[in-house]
Amino acid sequence: MRRIFNNFKSRANSLNMGINNRCSSQRGAILVVLIVTMVIAAVLGTSMIYFTSTSTFSELFANSRARAYYLAEAGGRYATPIIISDLAKGVAASDTQARLNKTFSFDGNNQVEITVIKNDLNNTTTLTSVGKVPTGGWFYTKQQLKWTISYASMGFTTNFEARPLSDYWAFDSTGSEASIKKDGGSSSLALKVDVSDPEALIGLKWSGSAVNFNLSNIWTANGNLLSYDVQVKVASSPSGNITDQDFFLTGLSFRLDMNNTDINKDDDKYYGLSFFWAKSISGMTPATSATGTSLKTMVSVLEDDKTYVILFKKIGNTLTLIDYTELTVSEYPNLVAYSPPFDNRVKNHNYAIGDIVWPLAPNGRHYRCIVAGQSVNSTTEPAWPNTDGGQIVDGTVTWQESKAGTQLNSWSTLLVMVREGFTDPPTNSIRRNSLTAYVQGSSVYPRDTTPIRWVSSELVVPTPNFSYVKWFLPQSGAPPEVQSNPCDLTYLPNHCSPEVSETILDSTQTLTTYAFDTRSPNEIGLHSFQNSNAAREIFLDDLAVQLPGGGGGTGGVVSQQH
Repeated sequence: MRRIFNNFKSRANSLNMGINNRCSSQRGAILVVLIVTMVIAAVLGTSMIYFTSTSTFSELFANSRARAYYLAEAGGRYATPIIISDLAKGVAASDTQARLNKTFSFDGNNQVEITVIKNDLNNTTTLTSVGKVPTGGWFYTKQQLKWTISYASMGFTTNFEARPLSDYWAFDSTGSEASIKKDGGSSSLALKVDVSDPEALIGLKWSGSAVNFNLSNIWTANGNLLSYDVQVKVASSPSGNITDQDFFLTGLSFRLDMNNTDINKDDDKYYGLSFFWAKSISGMTPATSATGTSLKTMVSVLEDDKTYVILFKKIGNTLTLIDYTELTVSEYPNLVAYSPPFDNRVKNHNYAIGDIVWPLAPNGRHYRCIVAGQSVNSTTEPAWPNTDGGQIVDGTVTWQESKAGTQLNSWSTLLVMVREGFTDPPTNSIRRNSLTAYVQGSSVYPRDTTPIRWVSSELVVPTPNFSYVKWFLPQSGAPPEVQSNPCDLTYLPNHCSPEVSETILDSTQTLTTYAFDTRSPNEIGLHSFQNSNAAREIFLDDLAVQLPGGGGGTGGVVSQQH
């Protein structure tokens, strides 16, 4: 019995040991599984942290690269129009480099580094712009862009003979105000106002088949900026007889937006560079309208029987004088001459206030009646005074000296250099025009001259093709958004040459090329303001435009390389 019990106990102990051994094995296996699981979780967690960090860093570097690229692009847009303008004007490469070869710093420790290199072998300029975001630091990134720029200009010239006007001109009216007239074997454009409208205006159809360039393409190729030169010749009549007109304000329209959805000039916008003359400013009778009233107000500061160059802007039906200068015989002898003689004094004649007489022996002065009366009954003339404002009594008439009036010589030339730039790089949201005006008379630059002459050649030939306009108003007298006498190193050569000091900077944003590719304004045109009862047309000829290349047709290019 005891043997059986002991035997059972021995088997029970063996069974317990087996069970205990199996439990211990299971507990060990579970521990191993837990350890392996923790190791795998740790590895996966480390991988997730790595992947997350890598993704974050990649986004940061991508953002930095994009910002650096846009900074480099902004540097190119800023420098390109300056280089084109300098190439067109023949500015020395060293001057351009002195202004542009530098590093521009901005908020956030961002920079743009610009380098300009002139290649004299092929007459091109290489522009390199490097955007740096941020300079120094762990995420420092830079992007480089390059442009090759040349100024092999292209343009458009018309002598108003080859094609119908409607092929390359748009009319903001019925079109009756413009026509082609023959004189002396040549044709010219004749503008004449309508009795109900003080203004004749036409705009260039630059997108038509008659014009060999596309301004929208040029605007895009030149950093969304548009600069050019434009000129035209003007005659008050083919014969040059100024008395055919009571007054005229005639010349170039630029930055022209005619809003061609209608024929209403009261919503037009443009700058005007014009010749102006009036027999009597107070006696001007433009068609009754808001535009006609604004015109008379604008020229009220000028004098009768004097010839002027005027720079103005027209926005809607409001004309604003920007600046002007009188064309005197002493300073502009190629453009003006003394007015044709008024009547000579007549003996025993009744004169009214405002009547003008001219001495039998011209002395460069004429004499205006300031006290009405009757002249002496003698053919012997009074001793005409030769002093400014001098007076003489003639019977019961009193005469006052007035410098002799002037008339515009036929086919005198107006030329304007239009340059556009940004004032807030690298944002490039605020535009500004720089405007430099030139004139020349037909004795130096005759009608139908070929090839067309431009200002840039002034810098390489002894005799200037043009005289730059010396404006009258000081900066304080100009409209508030206009700056004159700038010598602005950002937009102009870093030496204040006389013509540079006469460049006018205007920040009127509605007269810039914002959204040019979608608006497609006419940009360039011709205008004339006259009396509503004007007996004769005003004549224009030899319109020519010079543009930088890059917009179709022949000429230079602005090419970009990443």
